[in-house]
Amino acid sequence: MPRYIQPRVHDSDDDFPYDEYLRAYTYPDLLKDYESQPPLPQERLPNLSLKPVPTGVLSKTYTEFADPIIKDGSHPSFEVHIYFNIDDPEEKEYAYKLHERIRREFPELKIYCILETPWASHTAGMWEVNVHTPAQFGAFTPWLVINRGPLGCFMHPIPVTRSATMSSGSRSSVTRPATTWPSSLCSRT
Repeated sequence: MPRYIQPRVHDSDDDFPYDEYLRAYTYPDLLKDYESQPPLPQERLPNLSLKPVPTGVLSKTYTEFADPIIKDGSHPSFEVHIYFNIDDPEEKEYAYKLHERIRREFPELKIYCILETPWASHTAGMWEVNVHTPAQFGAFTPWLVINRGPLGCFMHPIPVTRSATMSSGSRSSVTRPATTWPSSLCSRT
């Protein structure tokens, strides 16, 4: 059996209940506060990127997470879940090494113990890392993308109302910096 497989392709919208959450979610109007602004120039640079339009003001999300994410530091703003196949000795060893390296590289982050048995909705070996600030997120996320090796991971924001964690909006905000999933996670709906 392969260590990782691509998530299964669904034949119809009715085939995968998770899609119901995404269909029910109403996304905010992202340009609401910019309605009175002039159109952005479409000038292209030689490499086909659009010419930057500096305003002299950085986005506040460099220092503060966007609403409705928790920002007061009392709880994590993002949870990062890292998964591994407990039946694969090499992957398990890598998981333990990565766990220790994260603890050494990012001692300020809250890092949970490694779980080798299913827990709640997590069916593979896993642990969690909590991120509280945009600076922590900005440092940890690229580092993890480069160093996660064969392990799967996903991250999601924690909204101000914790009960909203299971809402369709929060579920649609899950980010997976990986192209494959551990096979044990692919069967979850």
